[in-house]
Amino acid sequence: MSKHNEYNEYNEERNMENTDCLVLEIYSDSCNKMYIIYDYYEKCYFIKGLNNFQNQFNFRCKYIRDIRNFIELIFCYQKELFLLIHNYKELPYECNTITFEGLNDTSYTNIYSGETLVSKEFQNNGVLYSYIEEQLRVIKNFYNKY
Repeated sequence: MSKHNEYNEYNEERNMENTDCLVLEIYSDSCNKMYIIYDYYEKCYFIKGLNNFQNQFNFRCKYIRDIRNFIELIFCYQKELFLLIHNYKELPYECNTITFEGLNDTSYTNIYSGETLVSKEFQNNGVLYSYIEEQLRVIKNFYNKY
């Protein structure tokens, strides 16, 4: 395939409005939570979250190990963590336009049409972080390319 055809295919995909997307949610309580999304086009993870001080944060990261370290930093004092994998059916292609509020909306009319596929509770230990790394690989490698 020529570079020109690859570029056109890339642009066609980007012009579509929404796609199904797996999103990893990690939380200890309503004041400490984050959502992690893998952006197929940017080739990096987007982390959108809220911490104890009610401060929202938005970051990008390419490496699973760095995300793991960040998660340990944010949740270091929590005894239990919950991991959920959601399928959002109407996420925009541009991760920068996805909001924490939209991901966190649990009402029936969620703007991104999210459904929880998996929900697990863990003790905050090394096993948890190995599982998180596995799930980050899953959300990276499962996507829809229309």
